Amino acid sequence: MALRSGTGAHLTPLSSEGEVTHILHHVEDVTEVVRLRRQGFEQKQVEATLRTSSEWFSTTLNSIGDAVIATDFSGRIVSILPSPSKRTRFF
Repeated sequence: MALRSGTGAHLTPLSSEGEVTHILHHVEDVTEVVRLRRQGFEQKQVEATLRTSSEWFSTTLNSIGDAVIATDFSGRIVSILPSPSKRTRFF
């Protein structure tokens, strides 16, 4: 009896004529694996969307002619974008 390998770790026990000689039973709950893969895929989609959004906002802010001051919810300054005249020293 020869074992022919299938895809991955799956083995199909076949005779030399290609007939099934016996069946191996292996049952495994892959729900968690599927959930984690799906979650990873969704996270990559969110990260790509966030990256695109961040690039768009950065381009938009750098195109504004006025100075921009960004604060957090507590009112602390988190970013200051000077006006183009200050950045280029053109008055």
